[in-house]
This record gives sequence, C-alpha cells and structure tokens, in this order.
Amino acid sequence: MAQQLKIIHASSVAIDGQAVIIMGPSGSGKTQSCLDLIDRGAMLIADDQCVLSKNNGHIHISSISGFEGKIELRNVGIIQMEHCQNIPAALCVALNPNAPRFPSKYHSFDFDGLQIVKMEMAHTPNIAQKIELSLQQINLGNIVIGANAIGG
Repeated sequence: MAQQLKIIHASSVAIDGQAVIIMGPSGSGKTQSCLDLIDRGAMLIADDQCVLSKNNGHIHISSISGFEGKIELRNVGIIQMEHCQNIPAALCVALNPNAPRFPSKYHSFDFDGLQIVKMEMAHTPNIAQKIELSLQQINLGNIVIGANAIGG
C-alpha cells in the first residue's frame, strides 16, 4: 500500500531521534525556534515546509525534495545546514502569542489516523528549553493527549 504524504507549513528539527514540528504563521518564529534548538544540539529536518508520511505506525517528517538542509534566515538568505530526514514525530508545537499559561488539557496533531501531542506555546527567549522539557515529559509519559495539564 502506498504511504500517505502531506506537505504542511511548518519547520522541524530532530532531538535525540525524535521530530518536533513547529507550526505558525509566517514571521511567528518557526525558524528562530529551530535555530535555538539547533544551538542546543538538535538537527534540522525541514524549514517552512515539512513532508509528513506514515511509516511503521508513526508520523515521519522530512523536507520537500530539493530543499534538504536549506534554511531561510531573514536578512541573510538561504543557507545549507547539516540535516536529517524521515524522523518519527513526537511533538507538535503551535506558536501562539496568546497561548494559555496552563492548557486545560493536551491536544493532538492528527495525520492519517495517527496522533502526536500538540502544544501551544508563545515564542519566548526560552522556547528551546520549554520544547526540550515538554519532549522529555512526553517520553516519561507525563504529557499525554487528552490529559489535564501538569500543574493546571
């Protein structure tokens, strides 16, 4: 059976073999969030457009063909970076300047019958740390889809 493919307006990085999708409108901080995470050891998957596929029961993330390793830096241009492809997704971050301090519950990002945790976050100077800690909590089983927020 052919795998389902979808292109979304988002950027993504890999942290310890897990993809983090960062969504938001143009200018919301997707690329900057990725750069902040890359500075902390993450690796670029895709900038601005991510290809979603379904592999072995997981959502996998890649860049669109021809744009592997390319990232657009405003006021600089497009540069080439070390990158990776076809990484299983674990977290989707939706950038929102009005994200609630404590969400009432954790939501899901859905693709072709598969789900991962989706969290709203404001783009703040410490967003890389918040994303890393959120991913850690997902891996520990403390953040799950539909559950009440930690501390909320």
